[in-house]
Amino acid sequence: MEEAGIIRKQVTLLDQDALGLPLTIYIHVSMATQATEKLENFEQTILSYDAVQECSLITGSDADYILKVVMPDMAYYEHFLLKQLNQIDGVASIRTSFALRRVTTRTAMPLSHIQ
Repeated sequence: MEEAGIIRKQVTLLDQDALGLPLTIYIHVSMATQATEKLENFEQTILSYDAVQECSLITGSDADYILKVVMPDMAYYEHFLLKQLNQIDGVASIRTSFALRRVTTRTAMPLSHIQ
């Protein structure tokens, strides 16, 4: 499966809470413009932030991106928001949602559609 490109890489799953990262935060980011260079700059900058677990360019919303980040506390998030995320050129607005409780977290891909 590795040779076929189905297995991208193998990882060890760490416990978020045991690592002192109890906050899961979903951040909707709207860009001032969807100019290619602004989007590319945003994406390259986001790649350098270890707290960002996922980043997706999205449609069907007033946001351009949704980020999933994990943080140890609100002070850390405040620093991330004000000193990093807000400083990326082209960011127009940010909306934040905090996860109250994880119902499920999966890493396994669904395979039932494969015959």
